Amino acid sequence: MPTSYGGDRIEFRDRECRVLTGTYRVGGGTALLLVDRATGKELARLTVDMPEVPLGRDEVVLRDCGVSDGILEVLENAGVVRGTGRSVCLGNVKLPICKVISPELQQEPDRSRTSGQLGQVARHRSDERER
Repeated sequence: MPTSYGGDRIEFRDRECRVLTGTYRVGGGTALLLVDRATGKELARLTVDMPEVPLGRDEVVLRDCGVSDGILEVLENAGVVRGTGRSVCLGNVKLPICKVISPELQQEPDRSRTSGQLGQVARHRSDERER
């Protein structure tokens, strides 16, 4: 089951949110998902699975564009991640590489909940409610 960030409340675009974590099946990296705290509805996939990019322990490629534009500043202010000053290009977009600094999110992810795509992490959560 994905881990939920239980620390400070994260407010993004006038919504109270929380961050869920999982593990990408292919690269084994950390996956971050932003969900509405009240409804549990997925608001944004915060990371990109790029196993070809060398990342340090607890580092992620953050999707700070499109629907999640501005999320880097929000997560840094909440103490969830810290920018490393490094970035990677995906098409014509530069994505920041960040270190997860929240102790709650640095815990070893539950490897039984791996996914090839972050959207599948959310589906696993939904599947559990139906059982």
